[in-house]
Amino acid sequence: MPSENLQPGHLEEVNENFEFIDIDQIDDIERVKEVAKYFKEEATKARKEAATDTLTGMWKEGVFMRQLDAQLGRLHRPLVGNRESDAKLEEEDTFVLLYLDLDNFKPANDLFGHPFGDKVIKAVAKVIKTHTRKTDFQAILPTKSEPVFDVRFHGDEFGIIFLQTNAEKIRVKVEGEILPLIREEMKKLLQAEKEKNSDLKDVDLTHIATASIGIVQAKAGLSAEELIKRADDAMYYSKEKGKNKATVFDEIPEGWTRKGTTSPEKRS
Repeated sequence: MPSENLQPGHLEEVNENFEFIDIDQIDDIERVKEVAKYFKEEATKARKEAATDTLTGMWKEGVFMRQLDAQLGRLHRPLVGNRESDAKLEEEDTFVLLYLDLDNFKPANDLFGHPFGDKVIKAVAKVIKTHTRKTDFQAILPTKSEPVFDVRFHGDEFGIIFLQTNAEKIRVKVEGEILPLIREEMKKLLQAEKEKNSDLKDVDLTHIATASIGIVQAKAGLSAEELIKRADDAMYYSKEKGKNKATVFDEIPEGWTRKGTTSPEKRS
């Protein structure tokens, strides 16, 4: 029905009939403010839903990549020529990219089903959010603390941008906090599944309760794609060396070749 009979306070009618609203027909200034506030909140909600992963609430890949590009852009900004000021700028602009992949996630997902996989993803996202700062940026990455930005690309891969820190500090944090907590949460979920299925009572599932991580220090001159590849290579190196560990890209031995490639990534 048309909305010319809307009364102040009846926002449910606005929700149902917003496309018919004619502000000129609303003679109560408080009602105008109420309607304007409603639409502003709805627009904000829609933007957030479009930018975040439904399952985890983490940022989607597109948002994460824009943030990564922005942070790399800061590394290229001109210095002022004053040693103290330049050092401060470099400290403010430096950041670390982390790439996390759950070990043996697909077999576990196939064994227990997708609802179990969703529980795992949500549990890992919670660990990441709890043990990173609000200024860090988190996301869940595509399949193929220190200020932080994190992302769930999709599947079982996550990315985090830690601002104003270095790779070694992040490795210590990851090995001391994040990896043990992921293992602990995974064990709880696996134990719950075993208790529901007597056939799994004596099955050792500890090998699927871990994650492998790659860490890379951002450097001027690298693109977002190159930075992600380095973090991804470091993560694969962690897997090759036994999983459930973190590797800093610059510490990968010269000459190492990722399986399926013909030449090692050049360090700089």
